[in-house]
Amino acid sequence: MEFFVLWVFVSIEKIAAFLVIGGTLFKWSLIAYGFTYLLGFLLSKGKEDMQSYNAKMSKHRKLAVTGVIIGALLFTTSALLPTKKELAVIVGGGMTYQLLTSDTAKEVGGKAVELLKKQIDDALKEDALKSDTVNMIKKEAIEQTKEAVKGAVNA
Repeated sequence: MEFFVLWVFVSIEKIAAFLVIGGTLFKWSLIAYGFTYLLGFLLSKGKEDMQSYNAKMSKHRKLAVTGVIIGALLFTTSALLPTKKELAVIVGGGMTYQLLTSDTAKEVGGKAVELLKKQIDDALKEDALKSDTVNMIKKEAIEQTKEAVKGAVNA
């Protein structure tokens, strides 16, 4: 199964390029279908000529309708196909889920959570100390400015 997923991951752009051909097939088949009716209308001199021409062109119209259907299916499939980036997210998410639900992850999980909590607490303490130091420096600067202003006013 893993090899198939890797193959799809590597080949996704080639598959998408092939399926985009469906849009072109759809467009040209639709044009061919309309062209057969237009020719029947333009080339016939009367109603009987038009009916005989339409009978001759029924094989071509069936082929055009088949092309329209196949083209629409291929184009729709290409629109639903994920890009390489989206496929990477899907595969990565699945592998992460498998890893997190494994027995080893459950054993290590508790210890990792404790370590993470400790690291967060240490980081918060450091931030608190830094902010206290900054506040003390601001207060000293304000007091010194006030003293300098008083000295300048008194002089």
